[in-house]
Order: sequence, then C-alpha cells, then structure tokens
Amino acid sequence: MHSLYRLYQARDQWFFFVLERASVLRLQQALDLPVLDTLSDADQQDLLAHTFGQQALDHWTDRLRVCDAAVHRLVAVQELMSDPWVVERGLSLTRDHKNIGLVRTIGPVARLSRPWWQEARQACRVQIWLRLCKRWLHAKRKKRWCTGRPRCFQDGRLWVRDPFSF
Repeated sequence: MHSLYRLYQARDQWFFFVLERASVLRLQQALDLPVLDTLSDADQQDLLAHTFGQQALDHWTDRLRVCDAAVHRLVAVQELMSDPWVVERGLSLTRDHKNIGLVRTIGPVARLSRPWWQEARQACRVQIWLRLCKRWLHAKRKKRWCTGRPRCFQDGRLWVRDPFSF
C-alpha cells in the first residue's frame, strides 16, 4: 500500500482513493499542492489525509475527476448487498435457508459439472500417469522396465505398467 492507493477520510465520510504514480503531477495541480511530488510516501499520506479531511467527499469527487483518480465511498456490506444495481445484475441474491429463513448471499455460486472429488481423482490420475511415464523413460534408458505382470518389483521399487489398474 502506498499513499495513492488507500482509504482516506473526508470531512463527512471515508473513501478509497486510487491513482497511478505517473499521475502525481496532475493530482498536485488539481489539489494546489506544489510540493506533493517531492515528498516521501509517508509524508504524502499525511499531507493528503490532512487535505482530504477539510472538505466533503462530493467536493473531492468532482475535483479529482480531472486527474483520473478512482474514488469510491466506503460502504457497509449490508448496504452494498441491497444496492439496486447489484441486485439487478444478480450479484446479491435472497434465498431461503432451511434453518434460518430468508438470507441474502453473494450472487451466483459457481457449479461444477461433476462433484469435486471426481475432478480431484482425475487430476491425481494425470499426475500418476506423468510420473509413470517419467519412470518408464528412466527405466528404458537403464533397461530395467518390468514387462511381465501389471505390478512387479525391480530394484526394490514398485513399477506399474498401467496407471489405472490400481
């Protein structure tokens, strides 16, 4: 975090402020702060906190628009979840919970086409297959590959011909 990417308190409420470091000169001109670009990050934070604390957020929103700063009022989760724009786009849903009743939750939950354990099992099979291919290449170079039964021991290690025969 640095002085151009953090929460600041205006006179009436908190807001999140984001600005690229390359735009400090435009910010300096918009706020009439001639020394802003020469200060250290901690000093910039202090100066911006003091400056932003003198006026209401609406004033700063209008004034910071010229330097392409992103300004967003800090809102409570409950307020955000009931915002009409959020609800309209399905980012906040009201659903019936069997034990609690109606609850408001974050929008659509990702659903897998099959249960997670099937996905994990397939990933494990691929990993095992890759390991066995590596072992097979290594053993082929050393001429130690077991060709008889599906499972056998050679040099004290277990070699498997078919990775899906577990």
